[in-house]
Amino acid sequence: FEPSLDGTRCVDVDECAEEEDSCTEEGEECKNTDGGYECTCMEGFEEEDGACVNASICLLCEHSNCSRVSGEFRCVCRDGYRVSPRDPTRCDQHCPERVCRAVCHRDPDLEERDMQQCTCPDGYIVDLVNRTADCVDIDECEQQMCDHLCENTFGSYRCACHPGFRLERGDRCVPLEEKGEEGEEENRLPPSPNESPEPLRPVLPSYIKAGSVLGITVFLVLCAAGLGCLVRTMMRRCGRLDLTSIRHPDLDIFYLQQVTTETYKRLSFDKQSKSDMRL
Repeated sequence: FEPSLDGTRCVDVDECAEEEDSCTEEGEECKNTDGGYECTCMEGFEEEDGACVNASICLLCEHSNCSRVSGEFRCVCRDGYRVSPRDPTRCDQHCPERVCRAVCHRDPDLEERDMQQCTCPDGYIVDLVNRTADCVDIDECEQQMCDHLCENTFGSYRCACHPGFRLERGDRCVPLEEKGEEGEEENRLPPSPNESPEPLRPVLPSYIKAGSVLGITVFLVLCAAGLGCLVRTMMRRCGRLDLTSIRHPDLDIFYLQQVTTETYKRLSFDKQSKSDMRL
């Protein structure tokens, strides 16, 4: 306390308004009292062994129980749940087996229609048998999710590669040579100023000139034209051959004449008449 300005009474001193605040620990705040002050825990903190512990995380816990561990409040997931890898304040549904019981929410409207709303962890599918909802693991390997080898796990899968390959992006297998080539290019440093650059290899002269190529082309065209003329000349000579002029000492050539039925009958009748007259 301190005396008032007129000196007739004592006035309380607000220690919390002073620049040097004694409540400096985490989660503490100063509260003025008559003749003194006290340090209390701010909203969202709870006192434990003379210290303020953050308990606001308990307001964010989902599907979990808030427990005090080593002076800190933590979300402890209930059975069937585990801490989410994406958010440590959340608990994801978890199934450590191939088949687990699904989590169903009561809905009177759905129950009247003999239906229910159930959920399963990632990598599982709801299987309703005899009005009992179960979560069954999905075999991702049947969907050929990996390039080489696939191992199905509860709620997920793992990919592996054959020898000589490396795994890339979790499901793609690429040859090790590609990595080596890229690594060599990345690790290859530019030559220092003191190092002399590698001498360039002399360019070998080419013995085929443009004029030679043109001469060879003209020669081939003339050869093709001459061959065409020779073929046409031979064909004309073959067309003028007279088969009747061909003779061979041991070959008799007979010429056939087309004879109709009436002509054959007439010749036969004349031949028979001549035979009767001779008799």
